[in-house]
Amino acid sequence: MTARLTDIAGNVGANSTATPVTVDTAAPTAAVAITAIATDSGTSSSDYVTNDTTLTVSGTHGLLGPGETVQVSSDGGASWADVTTSTASTWSYTDPTTHGTSFTYQVRIVDTVGNVDANTASQAVTIDTAAPAAPSITAIPENGGGGINAGEASNGTPVVVGLAGTGAAAGDTLTINWGSQTVTYTLLAARHLGQQRDGDGASRDDRGAGPGHVRRDGQADRHSGQCRRQLDGDLGNGRHVRRRRRRLRSRPLPPTAARRRATISPTTRR
Repeated sequence: MTARLTDIAGNVGANSTATPVTVDTAAPTAAVAITAIATDSGTSSSDYVTNDTTLTVSGTHGLLGPGETVQVSSDGGASWADVTTSTASTWSYTDPTTHGTSFTYQVRIVDTVGNVDANTASQAVTIDTAAPAAPSITAIPENGGGGINAGEASNGTPVVVGLAGTGAAAGDTLTINWGSQTVTYTLLAARHLGQQRDGDGASRDDRGAGPGHVRRDGQADRHSGQCRRQLDGDLGNGRHVRRRRRRLRSRPLPPTAARRRATISPTTRR
């Protein structure tokens, strides 16, 4: 490329020194993906649900050409940053932004002149820092007469736990501590009250997670608004309560029920 001047009288000046220009319209073609965040504290280590607000995101990429770089955005593509580290096939980015709410990561490959790879990727991240409110132990029926006898202890002790107002949702974990024992349950997925549900699901209306009521045989009390959890272990009387490993199931409540419930199933016994 050269430049020159011509004055108003028509006199033409000399050309400038030629400057070489390279036109590059070829975009990168390598594949790129997001595969993890740290820390992913959700139910699964790969569900992109976390209570961590300062994250490291990582992934993979195909073979990069000379000068090609992986970039990450967390603001909808308004700004992009080069990844922190990159190997022949992986990349990682330590995000300096504190994320107080849910957002989406985007990743792309760009070359030295700004051509963007068509093979971009994105991943929604759910930020949840709100802890649920404490549940309430509303009754231990077998303890109502002044204590739990050997016969009652031999096949598990029902404990009525209320979840109304806690903000509990499907996938949350309920932990019950009984002396030196710790028993945990996972709240199952739910549908609306009065609707048919899956065999191990639960029914609820749309006013928030509520409790259900499960008898000692694992069947639902059709009109109760509370849920019994089977406990096992040493109840302080020298007898070991038989372990109850079957899934606690419940039938749908009638459409007119005013309360919501959630069915739970044992997940861990320590």
